[in-house]
Amino acid sequence: MGSPRSRGGEAVAARKPTSKTVSFGAEVTRLREEAGLNRTELAARAAVTRSYISQVESGRTKCRKDFAERLDKALDSGTALVDAWDEVLRSSSYPKFFAEFPEPRRPLTRCARSRPGLSTGSSRPSRTRE
Repeated sequence: MGSPRSRGGEAVAARKPTSKTVSFGAEVTRLREEAGLNRTELAARAAVTRSYISQVESGRTKCRKDFAERLDKALDSGTALVDAWDEVLRSSSYPKFFAEFPEPRRPLTRCARSRPGLSTGSSRPSRTRE
C-alpha cells in the first residue's frame, strides 16, 4: 500500500484497484461522459475534488454509499451507481454479517414507556421508604 494522503482533513491510504472498484469506476466514467461532463464539472456538482473523482473512476478508492447517492443525483442516473455500489459491497472483503446487515425500516421516534413502579434503567420494582 502507498503512503497515506489527506482528503478533507482525513488521511486516506492509497489503494490497489480491485476488479469491482474498477468496474464501479468505469460505470461512473460512462455516466459522466454520457451526461457530457468533465471530471471538474462532476466534482463541483458532487462537492468533492476533481482528484477524488479521478480516484473513484480509476478504482483506487472505495467511496461510501452516500457518495454514490450524490453521484447519482449529480448525474441524474436514478439509482445506477447506488446499485453498483451495493454490488461492490457484496463482493468486498467486509465480513458477511456487514454486507447482509439490513437497512433500518424507520428511525426511532420515541423511547419505550417505563412501567409504573420501575426505576429508570432497572427491571426491578423501585422501593420507597415508608
